[in-house]
Amino acid sequence: MPALHVGQEKVRLHPARFKVLPCGRRWGKTRLVEAICNAVAISRNLPAWWIWPSHVIAKDAWKGTHGLLDWGLQLQRAGFQLDISKVDRALYYPGGGYVAMRSADDPDALVGAGLGLAVFDECGLHQVRSWDESVRPALSDNVGDALFVGVPRGRQGLLWHAHQMAQDPDATDWAEFPATTPDNPLFPKAEWASLVADHEAGRISDRYFRQQYLAEFLGDHGAVFERVVEMAVAPHVTTRPDGAFLVLGIDWGRSNDATVFSLGNVACTPLRQVALERIVGRSYDEQLRRLSAFVDHWKPDLIVPERNSMGGPLCEEIAGRGWPVFYGPDGEPGFHTNPGTKRPLIEQYAHAFRTGEIEILPDPVQITEHQAYEVKQLSTGYMTFSAPKNEHDDTVIAGALWVSAAMETADWGAVVA
Repeated sequence: MPALHVGQEKVRLHPARFKVLPCGRRWGKTRLVEAICNAVAISRNLPAWWIWPSHVIAKDAWKGTHGLLDWGLQLQRAGFQLDISKVDRALYYPGGGYVAMRSADDPDALVGAGLGLAVFDECGLHQVRSWDESVRPALSDNVGDALFVGVPRGRQGLLWHAHQMAQDPDATDWAEFPATTPDNPLFPKAEWASLVADHEAGRISDRYFRQQYLAEFLGDHGAVFERVVEMAVAPHVTTRPDGAFLVLGIDWGRSNDATVFSLGNVACTPLRQVALERIVGRSYDEQLRRLSAFVDHWKPDLIVPERNSMGGPLCEEIAGRGWPVFYGPDGEPGFHTNPGTKRPLIEQYAHAFRTGEIEILPDPVQITEHQAYEVKQLSTGYMTFSAPKNEHDDTVIAGALWVSAAMETADWGAVVA
C-alpha cells in the first residue's frame, strides 16, 4: 500500500464506523480510498464498493490515470495475485474479497448483501436515498463501514446529510474529518500561495475558493442557480427516450473554453437533460466531426447553437447540412447572446432550477460551473451574468440554450431550417 500522509492516516485509523470527509481539491482522497478499500478486500476478505454518482463518472474513475484499473495493474506487476475484470470494473483477490466500482444512477439498483465497505465518492452529488434505502442495509450482515468523501456542493446532497449526522452527539458511529487543500502536506506551498493571491485579487470567486479549496458548506444565498445538486438526478441513458422531443444546445469553444453539447428532452415533466459532451482543445474540424457523430446517435429535433464570435461560421456550416437549426429574428442561424438576450435566457433557466422544473446529469464539472455562476450589478445599473474570473460557464450556456426551447412561447417551427 502507498504511504499515507498524516491526515489520511488519521482518517484510516479512527475507530468510527461511518466517516465523513469533506475535503478540498488535491487533498489526497483517491489514495486514501484505494488504501481503505484494498485493506477491507485483502485483510477482511470482504467486498468493498467504490460508488460514484453516475455510470459515466465511474467509468472515467476506473480507466483514468491513478484509477482502480491502474492500481490493479501496478499490483500485478509487483507480483501480487489478483484478477482484474474490466467488465465488472473490479479487482478480485484470492481470499474472496474484491473492490468494485459502482454507480448510483439508479439508487434502487444498489442492492446487495455482505458488504464490508461502501465509499461514496463525489459524495456531494449523491442522493440521500442511495445510502438510506439501498447501501445501508447491505452493510448490516458484516457490520460494514462507510466513507463519505468529496468536495462540498452546497447544503444539499448526501455529503451534507452525512455532515449533519456526524454533528449529532447521539450518532456515536459517526465521525467527521474536514480537510482543506493546504492540509495536504504534499501540496506545493508556492501553489497554495498563488491560489490565495488569485482569490484575494478577485481572479477566483470567493464562493468557489471557499467551497472547492476550503471545503466549506455554503448555502444558495447569492447564487444564480439554486438547488443545483438537488436537481442533478437525471438518469444516465444511452438511447433516445421514447416520445422525446430533444433539443441540443451548443456553446462553442477552442483553447481556453470547452465546446459543450447539452441535450435535453423538453417533452417530459420535469425537463430532463439526456446527454452532455465537453470537448477541450480540439480543432473546429474535429469538433464538427464529434458533433456529427452526436447528432447521428441522438437525432435531435432542434439544435440551438450559440452564434457569437466563431460560432457564426460554425452555425452556418451545420445549417448547411440540413439539420434542424434554430434561426434568430434576424434570419441568421443560431442564438446570438448579448446584454438584451442573455439576461432573460439565464433568468428563465435559473427559474427552472428554483421551481424544480428541470433535472440535469450529475456531472461534477457541470455542477461546479452552475454553482459558481454569478450575477453582478454595474454602476450603470445593468446586471451582468457570467462565470467568475478564470472560470467557465460553457455547460451553463449550453444548458440554457436547450431549456429556452421549452420556455419560449414563440412558434419554434417557424424558425427552424
